[in-house]
Amino acid sequence: LGLLYVVLFGISFWVVRRLRRQVRRNAYLAEHDALTDIGVGPATKAVMTKLVPVSLAGLADKAGAVDLIGATLDLTVSTQAKLGPITIHRTGELMFVRDGGTWKILGFKLAVERDGAGLGPATSTPSGSTKP
Repeated sequence: LGLLYVVLFGISFWVVRRLRRQVRRNAYLAEHDALTDIGVGPATKAVMTKLVPVSLAGLADKAGAVDLIGATLDLTVSTQAKLGPITIHRTGELMFVRDGGTWKILGFKLAVERDGAGLGPATSTPSGSTKP
């Protein structure tokens, strides 16, 4: 009976370690995949990009100093990979706030759509951040 407990403890310990590792990996991918295209193969031909002009909106205080800026993005990237064509379309908003003499990202919302024969099964990744 004691041996059974030792074996069960060992299996439980191993499963918990694997689950923790997978949770950390999923958390990392949720924040980074929308930005870095993890899992997308390298381009084998020219990369074509189309960026719609970035729209900026700012809020100023009574003295006229701009303290908050919002920006909207719309970027499409097309290329050819080993398995076929790939199109990646990113849209979203960014909020910047003045912190002393620098601007910092206050929050963002970014959606990525991937399409084409050169991709695997996952094609969309939403990601975002809000002020705590």
